Amino acid sequence: MATNNNINNKDSNIWSEIILQGMPEIVYVFNGEGFLVRWNKNAEVILGYSKEEMENKPVLDFIAPQYRERVGEIFFGIYKSHKDAKVEYKLLTKSGKQIPYLGSGSYACVDGEDYVIGQAINITKLKAIEKALKVQIKETNRLKNELYAENISLKAEIKNRQGFPEIIGESDVMIHLFERIEQITGLDNPVLIEGETGTGKNLIASKIHDLSLRKHKPYIKVNCFSSTSEILKAELFGNISNTSFPSVNLRPGKLELADGGTLLLDNIDQMPLDIQTKLLQFIDDEDTIKFPGSNKIVKTNVRIIATISKSLKAEIETGQFNKALYFRLNSLSIKIPPLRERMTDLPLLTQHFIAQFNEKYNKNVKKVPVKSMALFGEYPWPGNIREFKNIIEQSILLSKNTLLKVIPFEKIILENQEALVPYEKFERDYLIKVLKKTNWRISGPKGASSILKLHPETLRSKLKKLSISKPQI
Repeated sequence: MATNNNINNKDSNIWSEIILQGMPEIVYVFNGEGFLVRWNKNAEVILGYSKEEMENKPVLDFIAPQYRERVGEIFFGIYKSHKDAKVEYKLLTKSGKQIPYLGSGSYACVDGEDYVIGQAINITKLKAIEKALKVQIKETNRLKNELYAENISLKAEIKNRQGFPEIIGESDVMIHLFERIEQITGLDNPVLIEGETGTGKNLIASKIHDLSLRKHKPYIKVNCFSSTSEILKAELFGNISNTSFPSVNLRPGKLELADGGTLLLDNIDQMPLDIQTKLLQFIDDEDTIKFPGSNKIVKTNVRIIATISKSLKAEIETGQFNKALYFRLNSLSIKIPPLRERMTDLPLLTQHFIAQFNEKYNKNVKKVPVKSMALFGEYPWPGNIREFKNIIEQSILLSKNTLLKVIPFEKIILENQEALVPYEKFERDYLIKVLKKTNWRISGPKGASSILKLHPETLRSKLKKLSISKPQI
């Protein structure tokens, strides 16, 4: 039997009307001047108008006043761009009731006339779920903060009984460091912590926060070395996005999120100059963040702790670091000694890390060969505590019984005392030697970072600070 695929205009109108009335929610057609020319029965029921009242009604009559400007821009923009668009708004019924809706519109041209064909979906339930979710998130954050505060309190109680359990040392330089930390924690000025890579600057910073009056407030860390200028600016100060909804336009930065607490600026010597200037302005404006192009001003109360891996004197003299910012941050300072200056702490550190990794890996190491302890004392530990900790951890993993099996590591002994050189030059020469051995490969199993037992990014940071680069062929 042959099928007739030809449908006359009358049949077409019947089918389109059936489809129109069968659509859920509200379906509408507006002409190029913004007047209603066609709709489904749902529109009459929901809006509360009769068929006669709906005829040629302007589009904005159905929109709550506070949304009319935005909806008008989107609606007439469809005619200009011929592109589909969506917008959230509140529908205004005849009785004055406002109902949350999501509207979508598409452009159509029929017999040379412009139209917008659209649909509006009720999102009341969605908004209720969204509101409930926000309440739940807020409650979760409150409970999390309470647990965090309880945890910090517990740590403080342990600290009061044991002093500084996580900062290991009993040498004269470490006793002086502990005294300095106790002096600083009772104050609220910015703190500048100087120490070579791996000396534990971040640990000292967190301890200063834990012992301060801000201990129950946020402690937030920002690494100034790992970000571009633009990213670091947004991370610290926040930004204004280009979204269409004002409620999500403002994105807070870490300075705002750390309000009442402490912000750690790790590797601040790597902070771009333009961000240094902006940070100085923030401090001079009494912790005020201003958003260019916006009337928003944020007042925050935050203590800044900054870390550096070497003296900033050279960078200040060459203009690579803002002198005024340095003096603001250097209100209180701490200098952490490198491991080579506190070698008498090695037995205590060895005992501490063995106990730590015994528990972590379910081991039972109790003894360290005398020869190994002698090697520990002869090695200069360019990676400081971090390098030493890595050696102990890897040795624990390889140990089969109660005796620590120390893994091989680079042992450097200067036999000729007359040939002694400054440590920075010694370290530079040694790093170049290792890099040549690995054909200047930094990461990977056969890279220099593997031999040195350093994280690749830590090694790259060292190379940058020591001005070491691969020779050009």
